[in-house]
Amino acid sequence: MSDSSIKKDRGSWTVRRIVNGTSVLYLVLWIIQFLPDKTKGDHGGVAVYTMTLATILAVIFLAVTVFAYREKIYITAKSIIGTILAVLLVWALLTAKFNILTESLFPSPEVVFRQLLSDSRLPGDVMSSIKTMAKGYLTALVLGLVLGSLAGMSKSLGSSLNYITTFIKLIPPVVYIPYAIALLPHYDTVSVFVIFMSALRAL
Repeated sequence: MSDSSIKKDRGSWTVRRIVNGTSVLYLVLWIIQFLPDKTKGDHGGVAVYTMTLATILAVIFLAVTVFAYREKIYITAKSIIGTILAVLLVWALLTAKFNILTESLFPSPEVVFRQLLSDSRLPGDVMSSIKTMAKGYLTALVLGLVLGSLAGMSKSLGSSLNYITTFIKLIPPVVYIPYAIALLPHYDTVSVFVIFMSALRAL
């Protein structure tokens, strides 16, 4: 097979990869931007934040399509990005474009993204949540390592711990919430405890 034939086959293969449902969803997202907005929170015109996110996803998908020769990577990227674009499309249609859902309960994606990016408290809130999650998980991890080491050193202790951990795993973490609220002094402590119990079940 000549070099020109190989290049032609590779080009047609790339085109077939690009032209699919994910690409169509991205184009439809652009098309609906020309429909008038019917909600108060949307100011008309192109939804800048929504389309910026959609374009970033489209560029990532294009890069994967061109450079990722493994079919599994391509299919995974297509599924994930296609699902996100489909959610954005349906969300925009049901809110900003046709106002089917109640605006106070279901704001459009543009309103949500604009609020997220303009809220100066967001970075601090995110870091606070990460710290709370880290405290609960790391506490469970340390306790799990200690208990696992003790169980490995003593067969009888390991058997006893196995009964205890099996019993704990049978109780959903959500059950601990009302008791934690009643017994623990602060909301942050309650959050750490619930995360701790959830992580401990998986260790």
